[in-house]
Amino acid sequence: MKNFTDTLKLFFVFCGAVLGAGFLSGGELVGFFGSRSLICLLISGTLFFMGFAFIGGARDRFTKVAYLIADGVFASAMLSGLDEIAWQTGALNGFPAVSLLSLVLFHFFLSGSIVKLEKANCVLMPLSVAAIFAAAVIAEPVTAPNVNAGAKDAVNAVLYACMNLFVALPSVNIAAKSKKKYALIAAALVFAAFFVAFAYLILRVSPSTALPLIDMARGTPLYAIIVVAVFIGSFTSLLCYLYPLKSLISEKTADKKRRNLYCFLLYALLFLLSRAGITAIIKYFYPLVGALGLFSIVKSFFRIKRKGKGDTMEKRSALCRERKRPKSKNSPKKSTATT
Repeated sequence: MKNFTDTLKLFFVFCGAVLGAGFLSGGELVGFFGSRSLICLLISGTLFFMGFAFIGGARDRFTKVAYLIADGVFASAMLSGLDEIAWQTGALNGFPAVSLLSLVLFHFFLSGSIVKLEKANCVLMPLSVAAIFAAAVIAEPVTAPNVNAGAKDAVNAVLYACMNLFVALPSVNIAAKSKKKYALIAAALVFAAFFVAFAYLILRVSPSTALPLIDMARGTPLYAIIVVAVFIGSFTSLLCYLYPLKSLISEKTADKKRRNLYCFLLYALLFLLSRAGITAIIKYFYPLVGALGLFSIVKSFFRIKRKGKGDTMEKRSALCRERKRPKSKNSPKKSTATT
């Protein structure tokens, strides 16, 4: 029973990190999977499974720093997106109340432990997914031009998976620490299959616009449902991107006052970056994250491959540590007597 519960928790953490506003609105999917090819979705799904199931935490300093940069960029994009979604409904137009409130809710109520993050995703993500699923089933399929998937589409599928893996892995690795490997692999497999099916369903009804499902539903009863679902997806993604950053500050800073100061400076920096607007962040910063993600993930795969070979640096280092370890005083001493 515990394995099933852990699998479910990890699955919803995957959903919270990957299924943000771009996915749920259809914008990211149309941008990366314009050919609407099932094969390209399967490529991304396979990479999601391999990445979530077998790539562990960052070992080298470059990857750790790159993870932090990626989470910071995506957190800023979600802050900007939350405000823009609220402004589209006519609420608080021009005033960033929603992003500021989200930071307050995260810091004081949802950042205490990974358990709180898991609970938030388990409660909010099913609501968001169910709303988008219902809207996608009810909506009429769009008449999209038949475009054969080519090499560019396959590359986009790889970049999409690598980019999302890169920003999701810090939270996923924290959530997976207290769970068995079986639960992680099972959750990764379920998420990969779910991603392919759900993305295909959304693409089926998404016109080629910046926010396809929202534009499709504008002026219909589905509009409010889709806006709320996209808003929830943006908020859960924000939580998954902020948590590793806040967790690092908590680990490195023992003094509570200094810790709160560093957190305030972090939130201020992310908020200021978010004022550039989600369009500018996607245009200028997402490609950087995609390149860092591809490089780091490929590097991790090579590390996994090398790990199985006989003579590795890790094994030599472990052997040296073992030789230097002092022997117990109770260990039998080697006899030096001569006969």
